[in-house]
Amino acid sequence: MRVEGEGGFSPGTVLFRFVLRPDVANQEYISSPWWFQASAVRLILQAARAGHRGESLASGQASRMAALSSTWVGSGAHYLLAARVIAPITFLWGAPRAVGKVQADQKAASGLKSESAVVEIEIVPDPRCVQLFVPGMRDKSLARKAVSVISCTKMEDSEALAGGEIEVFLRSVAAS
Repeated sequence: MRVEGEGGFSPGTVLFRFVLRPDVANQEYISSPWWFQASAVRLILQAARAGHRGESLASGQASRMAALSSTWVGSGAHYLLAARVIAPITFLWGAPRAVGKVQADQKAASGLKSESAVVEIEIVPDPRCVQLFVPGMRDKSLARKAVSVISCTKMEDSEALAGGEIEVFLRSVAAS
């Protein structure tokens, strides 16, 4: 992510994460620093609806637009996790970086910097899909004190989500 600013959220704010599996009971998925607001999810669903770059699945659009590398353990966008902020949190925000490899023998991709000598580019994300980085959220005990899971929804064809109404879908997954 290219850090473009910092901010804070008060309790009650709803945040989103794209996750590979629905097993959120163990709180594994909330203990990550990477989050999105509804505006990024909206862009992803609209792109899937329009079949942008030949991709009509919301999960495929999320992986590309949000720069979710297939080489990262647990990375994927088969489900959308919604969580409510329950304690004030601060975050850094910015556009996602292109993802790829800088060495031929590199196993996992990484965010590429403009000065990187690139061997392979895996993903060129949409810069409008603003990412949020919440420091300290890798710590499970801290994450449980900061956010609470509201829902985990399967991301299939975007047309099927809430009968095709994106705003209805976003309100439904964010409802308590």
